[in-house]
Amino acid sequence: MNIKKVLLFLLAQILFFHLFNIIPAQADEYKIFIDIPSRTLELRKDNKIEKTYPVGVGRSNFPTPTGNFEVITKITNPGWENPYKPAGISRIRPGKDNPLGTRWIGFHRDKNDNEYGMHGTNRPSSVGKYSSHGCVRMRIKDAEDLFDKVEIGTPVKVTYYTHKLKIKNNKLIIHKYPHVYKRKINPRKMINEQLELIDGNYNVNEEKLNQALKIRNGAILTIGEIIHTKENPDIFHNLSNFLKTKFSKNKPKPTLNNS
Repeated sequence: MNIKKVLLFLLAQILFFHLFNIIPAQADEYKIFIDIPSRTLELRKDNKIEKTYPVGVGRSNFPTPTGNFEVITKITNPGWENPYKPAGISRIRPGKDNPLGTRWIGFHRDKNDNEYGMHGTNRPSSVGKYSSHGCVRMRIKDAEDLFDKVEIGTPVKVTYYTHKLKIKNNKLIIHKYPHVYKRKINPRKMINEQLELIDGNYNVNEEKLNQALKIRNGAILTIGEIIHTKENPDIFHNLSNFLKTKFSKNKPKPTLNNS
């Protein structure tokens, strides 16, 4: 086998492994991305959004902590103990009246040993709002779905992006959300951090990007587009045609059968 055939064989292997999605197990692990202003939880796999869940987050006086964390506890049918212990009930057993729902996924424990987590709720109307004491509320069925997919050690990233980047039809779109926590922010840095997560090449219009930094709450603005991502098979289609041409170059043409 000469050098040219060896190279063609290696290219064929690369094509095969990509088309059949044979990738290392580590690259296939889940990661959780929670964004406070948009009140969304993105479950990513191989850096692609597999599912987006609406969530309730901490009120301005009980903010949800931001940063890089990981899943530290998983509990089925948790009990709930009121950390503030006002007059009245301080503990509720597992069941339909439990504020934590049927699943608890803890991701952070602060210096006072208070644990923050993602969990179901007996108040579904609070999902999608600034409604908690810092935890991340989910609909019961969503919390159960997430619970079954993640493990202890699954990475969790909690962000505060008032300028949230979304991708639709290969367009890069900025959605502006209210700045509820009133903390110091850097919108350009927010956008750049989100652009770095894009798995492929893209073009950003600098003028549109500058406009996006100033848009009002509730506004959306397209700032660019995706040029190529791994979901776009064009490059592999071209490689496939190249390999077919090379390997069939010296083969006799088939006889057409009109039967």
